[in-house]
Amino acid sequence: MLRFISRALAFWRKVDSSEAEREQHQRLLEGHTESKTVQGVVTKFCSNYGLIDELIYFSSDVVTGNVLLKVGQKVTAVVEENKTSHGLKAIKEVTTNDFEPYQGDRVEVVFSIQPDTQSRKALSVKPLRHKHVHKVCITSLQGRNGVLDDTIFFTLESLKLPDGYVPRVSDMVDAVVVESVQSCYVWRAISMTLVKKG
Repeated sequence: MLRFISRALAFWRKVDSSEAEREQHQRLLEGHTESKTVQGVVTKFCSNYGLIDELIYFSSDVVTGNVLLKVGQKVTAVVEENKTSHGLKAIKEVTTNDFEPYQGDRVEVVFSIQPDTQSRKALSVKPLRHKHVHKVCITSLQGRNGVLDDTIFFTLESLKLPDGYVPRVSDMVDAVVVESVQSCYVWRAISMTLVKKG
């Protein structure tokens, strides 16, 4: 039954999917483990749900790392098979792969060591800790830097914002923040969405 569903889903997948992605999804459908981590591309996204590689369903409540997901964005997700529909669903953290560290950020880096030269190559960099904060106020804005709720630092150079939004003091926002050592702050906002103008 799983092979039949897998073949049916493969028919609807985009033609330009790589062979490695197809094999990864096939192993997930046939596997008996509880969950797996996969990498893919957002192929559909609405306000509260989306699809990764036209195959993996996710809801907005499992999105972390960047609240401004767009079609075509590369993501990593923890997925499991839905026992009823036998489809794949993201159950934890859908994170974007475009995180760019800023000086002071606490990060986790995965390296590979080149056997011939003993040099290291960074394969991935992600925040050590991150969280969503909701309905926080912009309490300070000095030039290109600012503060949310007197506790979270941000700089406009590294902040992802919706098109056309310019942060102002007293605006109420939702934000994704990462653990970072910034003077007297331990969190740095990496994306911000306007909730209410101040």
